[in-house]
Amino acid sequence: MKNSAIIPLTQKAYKIIKEMIIHLQLRPGELLMVQQLAKNLDISRTPVREALVTLTHEGLVAEAEGRKFKVTEVTITSINEIFSIREALECHAIREVIDSYTKEDLDEAGTIIEKMKVALQNKEFDLFFSLDNEFHYTYLNKYNNSLLNKMMVQIDDKIQRIRYFTYYINQRLAMTIREHEEILRGFEQGNVDIAQNGLKIHLDNVKNGMQELLINSSFKQYGANVLK
Repeated sequence: MKNSAIIPLTQKAYKIIKEMIIHLQLRPGELLMVQQLAKNLDISRTPVREALVTLTHEGLVAEAEGRKFKVTEVTITSINEIFSIREALECHAIREVIDSYTKEDLDEAGTIIEKMKVALQNKEFDLFFSLDNEFHYTYLNKYNNSLLNKMMVQIDDKIQRIRYFTYYINQRLAMTIREHEEILRGFEQGNVDIAQNGLKIHLDNVKNGMQELLINSSFKQYGANVLK
């Protein structure tokens, strides 16, 4: 049985290291030295190692030679895999909940889209991305499948690393709003095909934009492997 005093420290280390990875303070491919991280975080080595093991299970950290760890690299292949899984999960959720959508559900989704427009206009990009996720979770949470939601959170964490390089692409973010409106149109009409096709177009555009960004932008400086 784990020492109860270690568990809160492990959770603290997990949260901090995860945020550092998502915000690119720890770069893709970078070696993670348990002793150095423990010193920087002022936490003993055992909870830091346990946090890294958890992050390995979530796909943000990978094992390296010599019983070490490294930040998982971002690759063309990994982006394709992430969005393929995300599309399957979200399309399934849409099919399961669309017939039970109420006026209140539609109003909630519509309000989120309006807030996204304001956030984009004010260049509040962190808020924009938060609202973006909130829109998708209007139907994911309605499906009320805890395993699916857990998988979606892990996928979102992986996507978030690259999102920070899309701040300047206002045109792409404006397209996101229009694509969300098309998904909502499907819910308003109770038409699963319109909603799912709108989602597929949205995710495909986001995926292609991320891949182009990965290949052509300064994201290369973070060690991302764009060849696979």
